[in-house]
Amino acid sequence: MTKKIFIFTTEIIGYLALLAAGGFLIAEANVAVPFLWHAILIILAIMIAAMVFDVIFKKNRQNILLIIATCGAMVFIYLFPTTYNRFIGLMVGSYALLNAVINFVEYYIRRKNQLNGILGKLFASFIFLIFALILILAPQKGAGLVFVVAGIYSIIQALINIVFAVLELFGHRKFGLSLPVFLSALLPLNVFMRVSGDDALMAHSIGDPYDDPDINDVPLSVNIYIQGSGFESFGHVDVAIGDTIYSYGLHDPSDRVLWGSAGHGVLVKVDKRAFFKNSLKTGKTMIISYEIYPSKEEMRTIKERLAKLMKDAVPFACNAKLKEEGQKVRDDDYISDVYKDTGCELYKFKSGKFKTYFVFTTNCVLLTDYLIRNKEINLIEMSGIITPGTYINFLYQLYLDPSSIVKGIKIYKKGV
Repeated sequence: MTKKIFIFTTEIIGYLALLAAGGFLIAEANVAVPFLWHAILIILAIMIAAMVFDVIFKKNRQNILLIIATCGAMVFIYLFPTTYNRFIGLMVGSYALLNAVINFVEYYIRRKNQLNGILGKLFASFIFLIFALILILAPQKGAGLVFVVAGIYSIIQALINIVFAVLELFGHRKFGLSLPVFLSALLPLNVFMRVSGDDALMAHSIGDPYDDPDINDVPLSVNIYIQGSGFESFGHVDVAIGDTIYSYGLHDPSDRVLWGSAGHGVLVKVDKRAFFKNSLKTGKTMIISYEIYPSKEEMRTIKERLAKLMKDAVPFACNAKLKEEGQKVRDDDYISDVYKDTGCELYKFKSGKFKTYFVFTTNCVLLTDYLIRNKEINLIEMSGIITPGTYINFLYQLYLDPSSIVKGIKIYKKGV
């Protein structure tokens, strides 16, 4: 009990500091602007030094172009502080505009699929749009306004966490706030680079999943698939219940809209070993698998959610299957490759929130979170955009806690 009170006290002190920082940002936004200018220059200098170290001592030549770009950004910010201030306003305003569009698309999808909660999305879209227009039309005030908003966010986060810390002290559910999307989206790439160069972490690695005799002994695992470059660097998440993986994505190449960001969602039900092998065959992908051991009651709840999900599911035939049936179609798309390698089962949904996949909201992370959510694994999304980085950050923090249900981590990478 003494340890629990000590942890509670340290958390409260940290949250009070965050609360004070939020108040300072709101009250002294104009003072904070030049501080941010110096802070960014210092951070960029540290980043450049770290990348140069990697190039010299670890022979990581992939960083050379990034070093040049970072040096250019540093020189620009130093020489044009006024322009930098406007740039911050335009950058954050553009981010707010993206959130406005995403929330409106989510509103449209939910209304089309006759789901609840649509007015909240419309209201969020309206608020983000107002904020975006202010920043974009008056970018010279951008940095100051950004600090005010950051202060408000910090205060809200601090107050919510204080309440949740008190609730947790008395045995109530554990809660957490997700990182802002621009940070969480970069986490998978950051993890890929860090794990690749860390011998201690790579000690958890396995090459061929068929060489892992215990792979199917884990009752539940959350698997994150990441690459070092390209769109895949943002990551993909799925869940394995026993020896079966359930992976959700935009897997019908003939049914995509909004520049490939939305369409009918496809659920892949596939053998874990076979799917891991297919994912690793190019040698570019790393799989980080978090091993989770829920209670019997929690496991029963997970299986009930899965059964409820599958009630709305109908079989879907990919191009490879259609070709087997005699149709003349191209079968060189991703899901056809998975089907040929694994013999997976594919499903679409007749109704419900997973009927339509949307890369920023109703995505692979949302389905995983829906299946395994419990008193420990319970994310509260503040930004409206959920990414695999959110799960990487959250599950890794649980893994570091010996008392949590996340008991193990394995890394699968070809050529180990």
